[in-house]
Amino acid sequence: MCKIWPQLAAIALLLWTTYAASSSSGLAQTVSAEGARTFSAVDHAAKLATTVTLAPSAISSNFGQAVALTATVSPLAATGRVTFYDSTTLLGTQTLASGKATLTTGLLPSGVRSLRAYYEGDSVYGPGTSAELMFAVYALPANGFQAPMTLYAPPPVPDFGALLGDFNGDGITDLLASGSDSPSGLGGNFIASVFLGNGDGTFGPPVRSNLGPLGGGIAVVGDFNGDGRADIVILSGEGYGVALGNGDGTFQPPLNFITITNPNAETHTPVTADFDGDGNADLAIPRPFLMTSAWWWCT
Repeated sequence: MCKIWPQLAAIALLLWTTYAASSSSGLAQTVSAEGARTFSAVDHAAKLATTVTLAPSAISSNFGQAVALTATVSPLAATGRVTFYDSTTLLGTQTLASGKATLTTGLLPSGVRSLRAYYEGDSVYGPGTSAELMFAVYALPANGFQAPMTLYAPPPVPDFGALLGDFNGDGITDLLASGSDSPSGLGGNFIASVFLGNGDGTFGPPVRSNLGPLGGGIAVVGDFNGDGRADIVILSGEGYGVALGNGDGTFQPPLNFITITNPNAETHTPVTADFDGDGNADLAIPRPFLMTSAWWWCT
């Protein structure tokens, strides 16, 4: 994991992406104890070339329908991870098995999607990217909404918002709500409640995780350790942290990476994307009152 300071973020990411895309080399970076950064070229020319193809399980899908995306890496002896993208949005990461990696997702937005797969390479085989795959997701015609469904996550807690994700890896959209186990909302612990989707608009009972001292809520969903499971970044009472998903709707205790003295002042929502093109989920965290500043974390 690397931290890029606000003033260096744009330059460092631009150099990394441009250099890697313009040759068979990449950039490795070294960070001193004082935070100084140096970059050096890493030559991939000595590794064997790979080709990556991407195929969907259907020629198109309806909005909300699960789609399996299969990446095939040749030679089939290649090992390691494949990262799937919808344009610049990182969909998830899967591990190769016999040259194939499959990601199933029901979270593609409607419209024509631009899908691709990136293989990161291993000790023998170099990295590779599939050709762009245009995939249509259709929103079915409708003339209104059904009656609302009320979901309960006892005990009654102040709501910190909700996010969508696939938290058990079944390709069906789940719902995550967060709040406090203190009825007043003051103090208490940060509770994440996941309602696993049934695929028909209904949800199962909440699966709860106690994530420690209360903070400002759940910030963003992503796969931050590349194991194919949905993780969450939260703002707890101690700062920003990553709670790794267990693949069943529960989460591990958060691993803090930014300590915040006043979590209530953090009012801006982080975003996740692959900013440096290495196949890993990165974070951009805007800081309040510093209009041109952000913290960038590369996993």
